[in-house]
Amino acid sequence: RNLCLLDALEQTGARRSEIIRIKVSDIMNASKIAKEYDSSPLLQLSTLKRRDGINTRKVPVPNNFINNLIKYIRDFRNPIIKAKGLNDHGYLFISHTTGKPLSSASITVYLNSWSKLLNSDVNYHAHQFRHRFITEKFKSLIYSYNINNDDEFQKFLISEYSLKLEILQWSGHSHIESLTPYL
Repeated sequence: RNLCLLDALEQTGARRSEIIRIKVSDIMNASKIAKEYDSSPLLQLSTLKRRDGINTRKVPVPNNFINNLIKYIRDFRNPIIKAKGLNDHGYLFISHTTGKPLSSASITVYLNSWSKLLNSDVNYHAHQFRHRFITEKFKSLIYSYNINNDDEFQKFLISEYSLKLEILQWSGHSHIESLTPYL
């Protein structure tokens, strides 16, 4: 679960409170549709902090990420739910002692305890994964434009609006201007 949790933060760019809302059905749907259309999976996530009524988004994720989550569901999550005699609530990330859904505070507790285990002076926060995700998506899109020199890069940045729109869909930001610092 812990590795899947870290992967979810890294691969989706989701907020803590969005990560805990991922359902088993979201994982199975992403896998099924990717297989049907022979494409990369699109994982549906809850989108918080939006005032425009958009409450979900789809984020492209690697196949191996989805496959690892399915293995976690099959080998760990489902047996715990069954052993605890719970009606399955459907949430992906659960407490391994109670079988209940994890809280967003649990993610913070885990990150803090892992930092201590590493004897790190750095306090790790879930939101750092979000910042990295957005930065990496921008880098990937910029590289895909095959920019060869500074002049081309300057022209590209002038027309950055379309680039920001694509990232906006994946990140769940409500204002396009909030993406400018990442560029």
